[in-house]
Amino acid sequence: MTNAKEHDRGQLEVLVYDKECLYVLDRGYLDYERFDRMTDEGYFFVSRLRKNAVVRTLEHLNLFTTSNFGDV
Repeated sequence: MTNAKEHDRGQLEVLVYDKECLYVLDRGYLDYERFDRMTDEGYFFVSRLRKNAVVRTLEHLNLFTTSNFGDV
């Protein structure tokens, strides 16, 4: 926990320390350059994008309508 004067992004390295975890982060932690570096280092995370984010589709994937998992 930090005080309200401190920015959340400064605490990202403190919170993200295990490469075997998938982190779900709030938009307060958005720092695309830092995310790129951490991804290169082997960390995994998801976060909502900013409203003005520029996205690029790398690949389209088809979704299956049935699964082998029964009634999941």
